[in-house]
Amino acid sequence: MIKLINKNLTDMDIQWQLDDELYTFDSDDLLRWCQGLDDVMSEVVIVGHNPVLTELCNRLTGCYLDNIPTCGYVQLGCDIESWSELSDNSSELLALLKPKMFK
Repeated sequence: MIKLINKNLTDMDIQWQLDDELYTFDSDDLLRWCQGLDDVMSEVVIVGHNPVLTELCNRLTGCYLDNIPTCGYVQLGCDIESWSELSDNSSELLALLKPKMFK
C-alpha cells in the first residue's frame, strides 16, 4: 500500500513509520500514542481500522460519526502547542470523505 500511495503522490515527500502499537481496538491506547508524537511533526496521517478510528475521532471532536467507512478519510484540526495536549474535544472535524462520494 505504501508503494502505491508514494507512486501517486510523487510531489510529496512522505516519511512512513510503521508502528505495531497502532494495531489496537482501544481509543485510549490510540490517544496515548498520539500524545507521544514528536512535536517536530505538525501533520500526521494515521491509517488503521475501525471501530477505534471512529471512536478516537468522536472523542477528539465531540462530534458523533456513526462509522468511518472502509477507505474513508477524516481530517481533524487542533490548536495545540504539543501533541501531549491532545485530549477529548480538543479538535475540529475539518473533512469527512467517503468512497460513495466519488462514484
